[in-house]
Amino acid sequence: MSEGRRDRPGRLLAATAIPLLGAAALALAIALTHRATPTTQMPAPLPPPVPTPTVFPSLLVAHDDFALTAPRAYGAISGSPAPVPPGDSFDVTLAATPTGVPDVLPVWRLIPAHLDPGTLGTRFGLGAEPYTTPLADNVAQWPSGLSVDAAQAIVSWTPLRDSSSPRLGGFPRDAATALSLAARWLDNAGLAPPAGSHAAVEQTSNGEGAAFAEWTITWPRTATGYPRVPIDQTFARVSADGTLKELELARPTVSGGSLYPLRPWQDALADARRGHWFRLFQPLPEFSTPGVVHTTVTISIEYADVRGALGTYAVPMYAFSEAGGGLPGLVPALAP
Repeated sequence: MSEGRRDRPGRLLAATAIPLLGAAALALAIALTHRATPTTQMPAPLPPPVPTPTVFPSLLVAHDDFALTAPRAYGAISGSPAPVPPGDSFDVTLAATPTGVPDVLPVWRLIPAHLDPGTLGTRFGLGAEPYTTPLADNVAQWPSGLSVDAAQAIVSWTPLRDSSSPRLGGFPRDAATALSLAARWLDNAGLAPPAGSHAAVEQTSNGEGAAFAEWTITWPRTATGYPRVPIDQTFARVSADGTLKELELARPTVSGGSLYPLRPWQDALADARRGHWFRLFQPLPEFSTPGVVHTTVTISIEYADVRGALGTYAVPMYAFSEAGGGLPGLVPALAP
C-alpha cells in the first residue's frame, strides 16, 4: 500500500474491522521502512594536495634600460648569413601583403646576466644531478632536459623524464589557473616574467585519451612605445597534472637602444628568393622538384640576437612564417 493513500474499508462487519485496521497499520509501517532513499550526488575525489614550490631568491635582478641614444649609434650591424646548401633555390609565395610595417625601429644593446648553472639547476630540482657543457663553456646541459646559456641568460626546459617535471603547487583547470600557477612558479623560482608584460594564454591540448589538458603562456618583453614588436619572450607550458612541461626564457639585460631605418619588405622578399637568409627554414624534402623549397609565408617583424665585434644586439628582422607554426625564417631588416 503506497504512502499517503488511505484505505477505505466501506461497510465491514464490526467483528472484522479491528483485524483489517491492524493489517493496514502493519503494511504502512513496512512501506515507510522500505521506501526508496533519494540518491545523493557525491563530489568527485580531488587530487592529493601538492606542496607549494620552494621560494628562491631572484636570479634576474638587473633592470632594463630602454633609453634611446643617437640614431645608428652602433654603426653597421650584420650577422652571419645562414648556410644554404649549394644548388638550393627558394620559391617563396606571400599569403597576404604585409601591413603596418614600421619604417624605423630600435636596435637594443644586450649585456650578459651571468647566471650560475648549478644555482639554476636547483630551481628545477636537479641539484644533485651533474651537468655537462658539450656545446660551449657557457652552455650547461642536464640529462633531464634542462639547458642554460649562462652568459646570455637563456634557459630551456623540456623534461626527458616525467618524474623530473617540477610541480606547480596546484592543478590547472582553465586559462586563469594555468596563468596564476605558472606565474607563481616562475616567481618562486626567481625567474619572474618581465615586469609589466601582459601574458597570452592558449589551451594547446584538451586532454583527450590518456593525456592531460595543457596550456601555453607567453609573456613578451617590450619597450615603452614599441608594444607590437617584443624584444624576446618567456614561454611556459603547464599540464593539468600539475607539472611544468616546458619553459623557454631569454632575458639578457637591455642596456639602451638606437633607432635604425628599415628597408622595404619587398627588398627582404627578393633576398629570401635569392637564398640570402639570416636564419633558414627547416623545410621538408621536396620530391616533385628536388632542390627547390616551395613555401607560402606571412611576413612580420621579429628581433633576433646578433653578435658583433662590439657586443650583442637585438636586431629587427623580417620573419617569414609558414602556416602550422615552427621557427620562421629570418631576413635582415636594417637598411644599408
